[in-house]
Amino acid sequence: MNTTLIKMAFRNLVKNQRRTLITLLGIAFGVMISILFTGLQDATWRETINTAAELGAGHVVLQQKDYLDEPSVSNRLSRADIIARMAAKDSRIRTVRERVVSHAMVATAANSTSAMIYGINPQTDTPDNTRLLKGKLVGKPLKSGDSQGVIIGAELAERLNLKPGQKLVYTLTDTNGEIVSALGRVRGVLHTGSRRVDQTLCMVDMNGLRRLLGYRATDVTQLAVFLTDYRDSKDVARALSASLVTSSFAGTVQALPWETVNADLFGLVQTKMASAHIFELLILFLVAAGIFNTLYVSVMERMREFGILNALGFSRPRIFSLVIWESVFTAIGGLALALLVTAWPYYHMNTTGLDLAKMAADGKEMVVNDIAMNTVIHVDIYFEKLLSILAVAAGATLLSGLYPAWRAGNVVPVESIKLV
Repeated sequence: MNTTLIKMAFRNLVKNQRRTLITLLGIAFGVMISILFTGLQDATWRETINTAAELGAGHVVLQQKDYLDEPSVSNRLSRADIIARMAAKDSRIRTVRERVVSHAMVATAANSTSAMIYGINPQTDTPDNTRLLKGKLVGKPLKSGDSQGVIIGAELAERLNLKPGQKLVYTLTDTNGEIVSALGRVRGVLHTGSRRVDQTLCMVDMNGLRRLLGYRATDVTQLAVFLTDYRDSKDVARALSASLVTSSFAGTVQALPWETVNADLFGLVQTKMASAHIFELLILFLVAAGIFNTLYVSVMERMREFGILNALGFSRPRIFSLVIWESVFTAIGGLALALLVTAWPYYHMNTTGLDLAKMAADGKEMVVNDIAMNTVIHVDIYFEKLLSILAVAAGATLLSGLYPAWRAGNVVPVESIKLV
């Protein structure tokens, strides 16, 4: 390594402080915008996907192989306890929860409508671990052994004009195809934050729903698998499928990632992320263009200097390397400054966040794919994406210096020395 060239490159940058500072600030603010924007995207979609998983069938769903095409209660999952223990062995899985659900008709003396009956276990399903129960509840929660208790969604309660304490009848089809009904009493009205869920939500005791459907104690409609990182859903689904193939459940149970179960949300995320990547590339392109312009002007202004160096014995490769080293120092300095200027905004947005309640349509909530989101937005970038942004910014800076370096290396001494 030629330390003389390194020292000369560093001195050249220090000597032209204004130009160097402008270049470093251009890199810093371009990288800062990319980091904050990407961190916002990561945090927003992570919350959206995790919330949708909690309100639905998890990041990965285990269900009877025909249930996806024919969501009937007869296509149930038997011996769910054994399957759940098998799935829980994967370290990427946070928890596995039982789902007993069924389409139903809910009626009062004056009105009726369709609904989804969810079975919950009041002993294990709490607002701390069940997203469906984290909403605003008007009334009382279900208690263990309450065979008549019902929690209904806010939109469903409004449609049926129901309040806590009033009665309803829900009718559904059991595993034998028989129509069965049960009398319930509204214990509470729940606002989950998802209008789609609130329009159809009807929660009852899981064991009571099992008896009504004709399920055994270990039968469930689905097993909802929740992951530490939702991005592992496809890999975990493939791993679970491979485990099921070698077990006694081969051919009867399938594992599906949320991307398959919730295709609408997956399509939305893919579209938005593609737009975000285009925006980030545009930012980095503008940064690279600014760096190229600065380096090129710098080289053109120093053509006489390069000609003298060439006349004194500096070879073309050494002059080329000199400019490249200036690009290297520019990249290092720009990234260091970028991390410095990004640190406080990122920390503030990561911890405190930015409240966008005033920008929401109703002043209280924002909705993404019919899911109410927290109006306080945060940034939380994945580490590998941070490294990618820094690597692309550094690469763009170095590439921007190639042509100016080539021009400097091909200077003609006689002609350049004549320049004033």
